[in-house]
Amino acid sequence: MGIKQFEHCRGKIKIGFFLFLLTLVLNSCQKTDINFGSQFVDNNYTQIIKIDTINTTLETRFYDSIQTNGTAKGLCGIYNDPLFGIVKASSYFKINPPQYHNDSDYSRTSYDSLVLIIRPDKHFHGDTTKPIHLDVFRLAATLQAPYNASYYYNFDTIQKYPSPLGSTDFTFYPHNHNSDSIVVRLSDGLGIQLHNLIKAKDASIQSSDNFLNFFKGICISSGNNPSAVFSFSDSVIMRLYYQQPGVITTRAYKDFVFNDANNQFNNISINRSGTPLGTVTPNLRSLVSSAATGNAAYLQAVSGTGVKVSFPYIRSVLQIPNIVKLAKAVLVLKPAQGTYGLNFPLPDSLRLSQTDVYNNNFGDISYSTGSTTTALIGSLITDYLYGQNTQYTFDITSYINTQLVISENNANGLVVSPPQPLFSTRFNRVVFDNSTNPLLNSQLLVYYITVQ
Repeated sequence: MGIKQFEHCRGKIKIGFFLFLLTLVLNSCQKTDINFGSQFVDNNYTQIIKIDTINTTLETRFYDSIQTNGTAKGLCGIYNDPLFGIVKASSYFKINPPQYHNDSDYSRTSYDSLVLIIRPDKHFHGDTTKPIHLDVFRLAATLQAPYNASYYYNFDTIQKYPSPLGSTDFTFYPHNHNSDSIVVRLSDGLGIQLHNLIKAKDASIQSSDNFLNFFKGICISSGNNPSAVFSFSDSVIMRLYYQQPGVITTRAYKDFVFNDANNQFNNISINRSGTPLGTVTPNLRSLVSSAATGNAAYLQAVSGTGVKVSFPYIRSVLQIPNIVKLAKAVLVLKPAQGTYGLNFPLPDSLRLSQTDVYNNNFGDISYSTGSTTTALIGSLITDYLYGQNTQYTFDITSYINTQLVISENNANGLVVSPPQPLFSTRFNRVVFDNSTNPLLNSQLLVYYITVQ
């Protein structure tokens, strides 16, 4: 390298070193920034401090009705839950006649049998080692929502004929994919009648409306011996088998299939006698304090219970000396140990809905991702080793910030429930711990920034 080139490079080094010193001086005149993307750590100028003692109130909320139509999911069975009671479910729905072909000739066919085929979707609740009894009833009244509404609720029923069309007892194998259907043999009297309508090309078999005037629908119900409840898809089929004559007689069938999800609904009844919920009376706001139920709050939406979480003294955070702002608020909800297991599984996910002191619903807590808004969902985290950290977590920073500006003791809250359609189609339930044990109880974790 030549002397001129060396001098030129040395000049560049001096300039670079000067700029480096200038940057250090300027930075020393500014307060250190906090990196919110890293772990919460203290520095010489600011602190992020965690509080886990914010008063969090949990209450069991009782629903007077649950909408159960429009899900295309049938529920059936009965089981005994030591914490929630004896729960029983029945399903009501319409069916369509087979597709009509005017040029088809069934005059030489002969009746074989009539069956109902139900395809469970592997979701269950209760004890599947015991047989489940099913009764299939013919409806005696039209499936039409009461009061000219478009909703059916968990307490609704439709009149049916007293004697079942058919019954069966079966063992449910939820993890055996080879047992994908339940077959119930139905009344031969009805089967022969339907076959004669097909043979005669009767008007009642030629359209859905005509058929529904003749056959108004089906109710699948259960017996009174508790075992398990299960859910099934909308692919319920009433299948009519008949013999087709020829050189070799063959067996053929016609399918009467599920019709109209809006008018399919599930009746769900519950007897809470002898349970922690059986001895309490909700107040005028349909709430029961966790103090009255063993420091626990009970959630099983489909049978009429939810959980309300509130933070009446959240503004006490503002009394902390030198507080700058709330950095983060995380709601941690922990199932009480010993209240869940194989027969009583926890919900996979839960949502939070905003509510006030009167339990008016103001929509789900949500967050924005670009141009879309998504409901905030807390997924189940399972601690398989000790169980202490089995929990649902929710980042509710934005919600808590809106509550901090309320001057009086906070009377708002958050209702915890499964997202739809699981709200009204699954029996998974959870009992939240609201004790004083910091390792096991549900709590609100608040991280705030202070200036030293």
